[in-house]
Parts: sequence; C-alpha cells; structure tokens
Amino acid sequence: MYVEVLKDVAFRLAPLSQRDAQSMIREIKSLPLLTGFRGQPAVDLAALEQVLLQVSALAEAHPEIKELDLNPVFAYAQGCLAVDARVVLHAEGAVTAPRPLSAATRATLERVFNPECGGHR
Repeated sequence: MYVEVLKDVAFRLAPLSQRDAQSMIREIKSLPLLTGFRGQPAVDLAALEQVLLQVSALAEAHPEIKELDLNPVFAYAQGCLAVDARVVLHAEGAVTAPRPLSAATRATLERVFNPECGGHR
C-alpha cells in the first residue's frame, strides 16, 4: 500500500549484500511503522532483510526471471509472510547470460538509483 500511495521505495542492484538489505529497509519513509508506533510492536526486521536477500538470490540464480513482485508482504513481531507473488519470465530465447558489472559501472548505477547516498556502500 505504501509503495503505491506514497511511492515509498528503495532500490539496489542485485545481488544484494546484508548491508544493502538493511539500508533499504531503514531508508523508507514508513520505517517508524515497522519499528513500533503508537503501542504497536516492532516487526521482525531481520526477517524482512532475509526476504530481500532471498529474492535477490532467486533472481540471480534464475536469469529467466524478468519481473518479480511480492505483494503484499506482511511483517510480524516474529517473521513475515509473502501472501502473493507474481513472476514474469523473459520471452523464450530472450535471456542472455548475466555479465558481472565493473566497479565503475556499479558505482554509476548506484548513484543513479540512490543519488542521496552518493553510490557508497
């Protein structure tokens, strides 16, 4: 809901590191809702981080995945649950082998996706 209404998103290039997953969660505007607000318990941020890392690993292991959407993901005091998922595959024969990004290309793309952090990890 917050993604669609408030455009509350965070982007990183895959594959994600643990630090990437942590910073993605901590930079969203709705973080106070996850850390406990008005008597509500904090959610399991470590479980959310694991979801991000697992989605990153899945996309990296399966280059045939063009799009992957988990919506909604419910976060609880202990654990989280992806209720629905949508996976779009590349058209047959359209997948090319992924190439590792050079450090310069990765830094440039990080600055594009995250201008406020200057592309630093």
